[in-house]
Amino acid sequence: MLLVLPFGDMSWGAETRAVKEKVNPLAGCWPILLQIPVFFALYKVIYITIEMRHAPFYGWIKDLSAPDPLTIMNLFGLIPYDPSAVPFIGGFLGGPLHIGPVAILYGLSMWASQNFTPMTGIDPMQKRMMAFMPLAMIFFFSQLAIGLMIYYFWSNLLTILQQYSIMRRMKVDNPIDDLLAKISGKTEKKTAA
Repeated sequence: MLLVLPFGDMSWGAETRAVKEKVNPLAGCWPILLQIPVFFALYKVIYITIEMRHAPFYGWIKDLSAPDPLTIMNLFGLIPYDPSAVPFIGGFLGGPLHIGPVAILYGLSMWASQNFTPMTGIDPMQKRMMAFMPLAMIFFFSQLAIGLMIYYFWSNLLTILQQYSIMRRMKVDNPIDDLLAKISGKTEKKTAA
């Protein structure tokens, strides 16, 4: 079978330029390649280590190796029942719809972290997919141990604070200052020089 690729606006020119200019096409993958072993190691430590079983944390979290006990389906603990015990649909309520407050906080922190990333020169379809990614990660992470969600939430929070301090020091517009200006009603009008 012969594979025919359309070469409308795509050409080998970009690839050959990258080689000639000594640009690594995998440069954007290095940060995630460093994080994946940490993710899998933390996942295994939380699920397998005996010391992590029933290890309490603050508030409602009594077991770091279990999924979040609070969920939307029991109104975050206000209704004292386990949604996975509901006949016929319990597997669905305890599975993909088992979304707790830490998963929601993680999704919000991922969304805020994405707002600090410049999105210039990106295809509009890719922008929409990236905007949908925090919602997809909420559903993915809600199935995992709450200890893992706490780790990634704090990692995102520290990344946001670091990016904010760097952008503030470099006097670059950032989403936090823009949001604070909107809330306080102080909008600065930029004048053309």
